[in-house]
Amino acid sequence: MRYRVLTLIALVALAGCGSLAGGLTDSGPTVSDAHIEIQDGSPTLAFNYTVSDYSDALLKGPSGQVISRGTLEPNATESGFYLTEPRGGNYTIIIQQGGSTEATLTTEFEGPNVVAQDTSATWNGQSVTDATLTVSNTGDLPAKVQSWRLRAAGGTNDGYLNRWLSAGETTEMTFSSGFSSMTVTEPGTARGVVTLNTTAGVVSGAFSRTFDGPSLNITYVSPRWDGGELSDVTVIVENTGDLPAETAVEVRNNGEQLEQTEKKTIQPGVTPRYRIDPRGEDVIYSATSGGETTLTVAARSPSETVTQEITNEVSAASVDVTAGAIWESGQLQAITADLSNSGDVPASFTIEYVVNGEVVYSGQIDELAGNADAEYQYGDTGFGADPIYTTDGGQEKVTVRLTGGASASDTVTESFAGPSATVSNVDPGFIDTYDEPTYELNTLRMTVQNTGDTTLAYDTIEYEISGYTDQENAFSAEVTPGETRTEYLSGDISVSGGSHTITFRFINAAGEVVATETATVTAE
Repeated sequence: MRYRVLTLIALVALAGCGSLAGGLTDSGPTVSDAHIEIQDGSPTLAFNYTVSDYSDALLKGPSGQVISRGTLEPNATESGFYLTEPRGGNYTIIIQQGGSTEATLTTEFEGPNVVAQDTSATWNGQSVTDATLTVSNTGDLPAKVQSWRLRAAGGTNDGYLNRWLSAGETTEMTFSSGFSSMTVTEPGTARGVVTLNTTAGVVSGAFSRTFDGPSLNITYVSPRWDGGELSDVTVIVENTGDLPAETAVEVRNNGEQLEQTEKKTIQPGVTPRYRIDPRGEDVIYSATSGGETTLTVAARSPSETVTQEITNEVSAASVDVTAGAIWESGQLQAITADLSNSGDVPASFTIEYVVNGEVVYSGQIDELAGNADAEYQYGDTGFGADPIYTTDGGQEKVTVRLTGGASASDTVTESFAGPSATVSNVDPGFIDTYDEPTYELNTLRMTVQNTGDTTLAYDTIEYEISGYTDQENAFSAEVTPGETRTEYLSGDISVSGGSHTITFRFINAAGEVVATETATVTAE
């Protein structure tokens, strides 16, 4: 029922209240049935009354002072006073006419009493989204909830209210965390509290939840090996705990970190995939010896580290060599070495190039990778390059030998018949002496061809005819196999007329005859 509520200014008629039928008796004003109601969102001390004429209504509060006044109309039977802040004590309603008190009614109230019944929170993972406080007003006067505050997990949100709790009312009030971060980050018991400021005092309710923290577990590891080299690792990590974990995954060798990933925050129940790969390097790890290689994959967070081992069987370095020799006209220009490492780990060793048992060069191979091939060459096959060795004919042995970190050798053998000279187009120059039956061999031109398999090198040509011998300087002549050279000789040998055999001997700088050839000439 709505009625006119009395204020300090005026008395307002209550809506819905009828006038007295047949008019009022002269029995005098009355007041009765004082009780508390909520009108227009405010607590009101309502009462019933009867008056025969307009009358004054006054309300004394618990302090004995008049706290409200107004006018009662004779055509209504109910009215009331707004109570801005109800509190326990005696409230007296006074009806006056012409300044004389005609009726009074005193009602005693114990006052409002707001108590917390229950507190709960809604969680989204480790974050508080809202909290609900169940409160009851067990008193006999309304209480006003003026403001609230929610505090949890280091965050606070608050606000104002204008909510009246009627006497005997029990209600649930839910408050949001809003934009405040109420997120648990450390294991343990997280506590929160909801506080209400009311006209009946401060009321609060607490809630809590225990977090064990993150719990990491490596569920999948897939390393990619190429022989003794680890190129990358794929890892899946699961968080079975109730708090997130900022986690990086790494590969270790005997406790030493080889490579790690960027950190990821793993929420509870989430299983992210990590890929560990080298940064600026070809591989994460390269084995240096044969046998079983054991590395450790670790998932590391600030609160814990979990590990799992990965193993790989690695074969030791095994290097083989195939030797080769590049000969040109009996000259060894280059020695080649084809190397092959069939093991998984790299090898470091010394390589020696040997000709007929003599080491012509020795060098260090710093690394031949596992399961890899390499070609090396000593010497130069370019135009005009000096030979490593020149054969005089016979069997020549060229060896490539590996020592140190590898043990292998290979030999190639080449047989040479040596140089062989063929003389043709012999054109002698004989001079008739006239007074004697002889001829003088003055000049001789001939073509020399090397029909052997090594270079014909000579410094002197010695020729013999009819028992006479002479020599001609050849100026370090060299004739490669198959090539020809024209020689011009001069002399002063007297022979008889007719056919003669000339023997040519080609002599090197050491005085050794390297080739011999004959030709027939006619002196006439």
